[in-house]
Amino acid sequence: MNRYVAPFVFLAVLIGTVFSIAATQDVPHQGDSRFAGKAVIIQTEGVYFGVRDDVRFESIGSTDYIVLSSRHDRTYDQWYRLDIVDELKIFDSKEEALSYDKMARPNVYRTRESKSGEE
Repeated sequence: MNRYVAPFVFLAVLIGTVFSIAATQDVPHQGDSRFAGKAVIIQTEGVYFGVRDDVRFESIGSTDYIVLSSRHDRTYDQWYRLDIVDELKIFDSKEEALSYDKMARPNVYRTRESKSGEE
């Protein structure tokens, strides 16, 4: 029994050291993005997300994702693969993106004026 104690103690110290070193590595913060301060318009597979200003990109293995924070309480992130993104437009300011946004503009084709003789 005593001959197993020393290797287990050594293994525990080694694992603790490795995890401590891994925990102290510098990881970029979510706000550290090339898109910080920029607004984007996103559409994926027919789902229109509109203007978002909290976008970042992540890679896991060979798959790239676009990550959107939830709009309401920002407690969770929505991850979408980049290969399903149909439209991605980047703007310098949110006001510029809102002026371009198709959902914010009035639809000029929605109503048709009746001709003068018809009711």
